[in-house]
Amino acid sequence: MDRDTYSQQINGRNALWLRHGFKGRLGITKATATWGSADYPTPWIYQYLDDVVMDCVENGTLAKVFTGETPRKLIPVIYLHGLTCSRTSQSVSCRDLASHGFIVFSIDHFDGTCNFARLKSGEEKYWSSLHDPYDR
Repeated sequence: MDRDTYSQQINGRNALWLRHGFKGRLGITKATATWGSADYPTPWIYQYLDDVVMDCVENGTLAKVFTGETPRKLIPVIYLHGLTCSRTSQSVSCRDLASHGFIVFSIDHFDGTCNFARLKSGEEKYWSSLHDPYDR
């Protein structure tokens, strides 16, 4: 999106860092458990994350250089988060890529590597150090 449109739309349309609210916070808490243990701290320790927003406009419009008569090509980048993270964990890096003209797709994985993920069907999955097959 261009700078003028960003300035007009950013107030009140920032994307939440914890997309799924308490369940996302619970996922982060479970990801802090000791490896091989179900013993994790209370989710309330991360309550401050509930109101954290990313410095980007949710559902913003593309800049005119991408939608005009001679549109510039968008270069897609698929950004994959690390173990026990989520699609927003590297939001600063994704925003930086987007500011250089890339269209960035950052997704939550449903293979057990995301701290919390929910499918459109409503099915939910938390990462667990008890039955994580990775790095073994």
